[in-house]
Amino acid sequence: MKIKKITILLSSLVLSTTLLIGCSDTKTDNKKAEGNEKNNHIYKVDETADADGLNISFNKVQMLKAEDKKTDVVQFQFKLKNTTVEKKGFTAIELEVKNADNKTLEVYSGENYGKEISGGKSDSGTGYFTSKGKGPYTVKYTDAATNKVITWKLNIEK
Repeated sequence: MKIKKITILLSSLVLSTTLLIGCSDTKTDNKKAEGNEKNNHIYKVDETADADGLNISFNKVQMLKAEDKKTDVVQFQFKLKNTTVEKKGFTAIELEVKNADNKTLEVYSGENYGKEISGGKSDSGTGYFTSKGKGPYTVKYTDAATNKVITWKLNIEK
């Protein structure tokens, strides 16, 4: 009889401990999720995002015709400012661009920006993508140093 009581007591203790640990993990996961939501701001035209000291803002989006006059090309114009001492690299071909139907746009072989920006300096450039479907376009930049993903939702200017 004593063994049965001890077994029940131990089982209850293990179950209680498991429940307490489970509740604790859930609270931690909820706090992490809340923190990620704050970091997942979706930027618009002329809003500046900080990518580990490289400030990026898209200031103009327009539709162009390719040389073959058959292909539509979306041109993204952006401004960059390096707020650190070290050089920061940025290239337009590393951007991930999707249309309103969530289809990925291919990089168009135009004069796509790609440079290192010295500390404290600013620059501007363009990126070109073959258009499929329509906007708004979702543009994602992943910072190589931190793996932080920054997202913009951009419309073509009329």
